[in-house]
Amino acid sequence: MLNSAIARVEVATAKELVAEASALHNDAQRRVAENRSLADSNHVAATALATAVAEAEAASATLARRRSELQRLQVLLDRHTLTAPFAGIIAEKNVAVGQWITADAPALQLVALDDLRIRAAVPQQYVAQLGQDAR
Repeated sequence: MLNSAIARVEVATAKELVAEASALHNDAQRRVAENRSLADSNHVAATALATAVAEAEAASATLARRRSELQRLQVLLDRHTLTAPFAGIIAEKNVAVGQWITADAPALQLVALDDLRIRAAVPQQYVAQLGQDAR
């Protein structure tokens, strides 16, 4: 379906989830560092340090999962974009927004403008104003 609005919203949501997971990961890393320094001077239990390390590992895994999901959604969004193989204009649209299409169905007709030839009747008085390539 060629409707990228939902895909764009999903990508934006995934970016926010990555930012949230990154903040939680950074906070977990900070707590591990604090617990390690306290454990070195015997001011915190070894289990508190182990808990902090486990939470940091979980936060790291969550961040990796969120990044993978963002990447997956970005690929899906990219699939909603048609890219022309050459510069031109759309002469005819064969599909509507939101319509399902198949890979071999033409979505539009694209006309290149770099080598366009037009046959037209030009009054004699204007022929001199035409460039050499236009004759």
